[in-house]
Amino acid sequence: MPELLEATYRSYKQIGTFRMLDVAPGQFLGRDGVAFSYEFVDQDELTRRGEAQAAIIGGKLYMITFDAPRLHYFARGVDDFRALATSAHLP
Repeated sequence: MPELLEATYRSYKQIGTFRMLDVAPGQFLGRDGVAFSYEFVDQDELTRRGEAQAAIIGGKLYMITFDAPRLHYFARGVDDFRALATSAHLP
């Protein structure tokens, strides 16, 4: 799943610099999945940092991501992202 996000960002955002920082087993939507962090340089040449959580449930991929400029904005919003990801559930 981390590779899928990387390939999507590289093709959609047309970026060349993308780096996985950490990949580990995790929980998302109450199921086993993966949690990972990453960093990339967008077309505006700002380094962005991101986190994602994902799980495959019933043959479908569910993923939530958050990324923001590494300086200031990532640290400012990442706790809200983590709280949202932890509280997410399927109906």
